[in-house]
Amino acid sequence: MKFFAVRYFSIQTSYALFDIEYEDPGNLFVDGIKNVKEVEYYNKRCMFRFLLDEKRYLIDYLLKSKEISLIEPDDELFVEDELTNWDKLLFIVDKKRQLFVCQHNLSVATPQNIQNILNKFVDRYSRKYGYEVNLEFLVDELKFWEIIRESEGLYQIA
Repeated sequence: MKFFAVRYFSIQTSYALFDIEYEDPGNLFVDGIKNVKEVEYYNKRCMFRFLLDEKRYLIDYLLKSKEISLIEPDDELFVEDELTNWDKLLFIVDKKRQLFVCQHNLSVATPQNIQNILNKFVDRYSRKYGYEVNLEFLVDELKFWEIIRESEGLYQIA
């Protein structure tokens, strides 16, 4: 199974009218995906279903509807086999390192599409508090091939 990683971080926006205190701005990403029930992306419904939520790690599925949404997933637990009309991507969030690591499956969505879906989940939520959550790939495709092209030998990319 292949994975890709996105680093997230919160910054205060310059256009906030009032200073609104938020306990821990580093949690805006996780709070956004937990509190926003679903978003629409290219006429597809996207939602999260949480498997494990610990102090440091969050393990979850990103669900994306297929053409017809006949079966509605329950709010809490679900049986994967029953969700035949939903595409699923497994992901892990490391809250301490502020990393989102997601299963790479192009038949469901490209990494850029996942990044856009995540933005839709957290953008409106974080802006309510005067913050913006930025999402950046740890190593994007262009940077990766630039490293390969310029290296005289590949030892380690980290």
